[in-house]
Amino acid sequence: MELPPEFEFNEARKDELPNLFSIWNIAFADYQVWKVIFKDSEHQKILPWIEKTFGARMKMDDIALWKITEVSSGKTVAWTGLRFPWKFRPSIMEEQKKTILAKDTPPTLERMNLDVFAVLGQALRAANRMGTNVLPGYQRMGFGQFLTKHCNEIADKSGSRTWIPASPNGSNMFQKMGFKQVAILDAHMERYGYDAATGKMYILLRDPFGS
Repeated sequence: MELPPEFEFNEARKDELPNLFSIWNIAFADYQVWKVIFKDSEHQKILPWIEKTFGARMKMDDIALWKITEVSSGKTVAWTGLRFPWKFRPSIMEEQKKTILAKDTPPTLERMNLDVFAVLGQALRAANRMGTNVLPGYQRMGFGQFLTKHCNEIADKSGSRTWIPASPNGSNMFQKMGFKQVAILDAHMERYGYDAATGKMYILLRDPFGS
């Protein structure tokens, strides 16, 4: 599984997080759960909220980020992240561990749908993969599979399990790459005029190869 020659793959720096969060927000724009969560919120406040809610955690040393960049434009078109077990990241300090383990409720955005956000938040807390975010126009080019293969190889070398939340659309790809479904969370999207299936969030698990 190789990238087309017009794209390159690199580790992303933590100072690139604002751009990565922007890609996340754009990539999720058509995801029905995302739409319902922010339907009544001011659009221009969503990205700052993402940065405030997830930025500090993503900057910590136990999370590594990777990106796919279009060579001709220098534009990042896809990215993912992986949280490493602390035994592989001794630089994580005790104070950081306390922050990570705290069960404080994340800040909310005015008029966001808290019921659906609670389900999404539960799915995100179950994961050590940061998801796969690909810009519209660059989807269905194998970037999600490429990034997943890279993370799988790292997990295999370290002997670590990988947990990821997946939408109905993403679940099939992950299951083809060794993940199995272990739980389903339901945001009950039928309450908001969507097909009930769109509110399913699948918690997927992959054991390291050979375990």
